[in-house]
Amino acid sequence: MRSDRRLACGADPDALLAQVSEGRGDERDAHQAGCPHCRATLAEYARLWEPFDELAATEVRAPAGLLDRALASVREQAGPVDFGRVPDEQGPYLVAARAIVAVVGHAARSSAGVRMALGALGELVDPGTGAETRAAVGAGVSGQSVAVDLTVAAEYGHDLRRLAEHLRERVVSEVRAQTGLEVVVVDVAITDVFPPLEPPTPPPPRAA
Repeated sequence: MRSDRRLACGADPDALLAQVSEGRGDERDAHQAGCPHCRATLAEYARLWEPFDELAATEVRAPAGLLDRALASVREQAGPVDFGRVPDEQGPYLVAARAIVAVVGHAARSSAGVRMALGALGELVDPGTGAETRAAVGAGVSGQSVAVDLTVAAEYGHDLRRLAEHLRERVVSEVRAQTGLEVVVVDVAITDVFPPLEPPTPPPPRAA
């Protein structure tokens, strides 16, 4: 049974599942290397396929139809494409990629040394000038796995390497705490450095 839905990037999830089941899950073509949707889906399929790899390593004769049943089981556990599937005592609940984008954007905006703010359409906006640049947050999600692309501008004077490390840790922690999902990769791009914002000039005192 094949899925009729495609990922947000247009990729076929069944092709990605076949890639994992054939032992090529770590191979990435040019599109997959830069696509959070494909990376999250490949990571989730690899996690779910691991027990079948262990079973395949056992020298026993597999019953007929085992591969098809294994593929169907992985598809069912991963859930619908572009949604996270979080186990719960009352039954699993789904988290959309756009909700994860919102969590990541808030975590980045509230981090010291970051100059960014998400506009209504997801633009990266410099709070000092209002100038818009490229989209700031991209997130791919499949099952319990999340991949994030994060683009920020930094304030001058901050260690950019440490800032990137802090952002990765913050994103992983916030997404796990607020959604129950696991971030498998966070790619951080620092595209610009702005001077620190000057505090607003206080109004002159009123004349007595």
